[in-house]
Amino acid sequence: DTEGGLGNIERVVMRPPGHSGKAKRGHLCFDASFETGNLGRVDFITENEYDLFIRPDTCNPRCRFWFHFAVENVQKDQRIIFNIVNLNRSKNLFQDGLSPVVKSSSRPRWQRLPKENVYYYVSPEHSNAFVLSFAFAFDIEDGEHYSFALSYPYSYSRCMEVLHNLAKEKPGICQLESLTKTIQDRDLPCITITEEFIQNTEEDHTEQETNTPELPNKNSTTQTNSTSNEENSGEFKRVVIIMGRSHPGDSPVSFVIQGFLNFLVSDHQIAKELRQKIIFKILPMMNPDGVYLGNSRCNLLGADLNRCWSLASKHIPTINATKSLIMDFYKTLFWISMHLLI
Repeated sequence: DTEGGLGNIERVVMRPPGHSGKAKRGHLCFDASFETGNLGRVDFITENEYDLFIRPDTCNPRCRFWFHFAVENVQKDQRIIFNIVNLNRSKNLFQDGLSPVVKSSSRPRWQRLPKENVYYYVSPEHSNAFVLSFAFAFDIEDGEHYSFALSYPYSYSRCMEVLHNLAKEKPGICQLESLTKTIQDRDLPCITITEEFIQNTEEDHTEQETNTPELPNKNSTTQTNSTSNEENSGEFKRVVIIMGRSHPGDSPVSFVIQGFLNFLVSDHQIAKELRQKIIFKILPMMNPDGVYLGNSRCNLLGADLNRCWSLASKHIPTINATKSLIMDFYKTLFWISMHLLI
């Protein structure tokens, strides 16, 4: 029983009942012991069908939706049906044709499974619960490694690599910092993107020379009703805060934010004008621990961060740090929290 635990399966070989000894080709080996992985249990039904159980979010057994697992030791032309049998949300986009994604070691680009191979239905064999079933044929066997996921995975490691590369390639307009540490000691990354601008006081002059723009805050002498001439001259900038991945399972949000970052640092005229008039504070991954662990909705301790804004607890450091950031810029703030409906 892995409910509320950290236990993804690790290289579990599924043998037919009564079979002992070395696994044969076609005895599938399942693994989810990697970053963003999630698969808690596999039940052998037949050699062509397996029931799969999502590992619930850590410390929150009610959240079960994200899955990401690998399969190997396959046999060529082996046809399999996978049944995800413990989804916690009956109403979702699978009812409207959403398909899981697959890739393999020889075809590393994720792609959607054909819609005609995906079924979402009420199953009498599973106590009338909603079940997601998808059929797949393994076409390569020697050393081939297949991966399946709810949607395109986007890991914490990938996020940090993208941000570090941006800060390194665009030091004049990008500044990367960590607002705080998570419970598992991961950084809460925040990247600031803007052009240099004229400081409002003599005290700011020294910092301006360091090419690190000082951001307006609630103690600034600049008022939100500054004239348009002041804004255009660089004496006043509005602040936009964008955040994503409060829910780890919202992986497509990370691709949207990465695309926005790439545009914002580009030489496009609109991007240049935005940087001249606005200071962007972007927090692309609000829940690093949850993303790393392969949770669906919660952080390490089972808290849904989107329900914690009114709380002050040492168990939600990323929310506490973000609230402080928002309060610093509350006079000029435009705040976007990005989510995904699956």
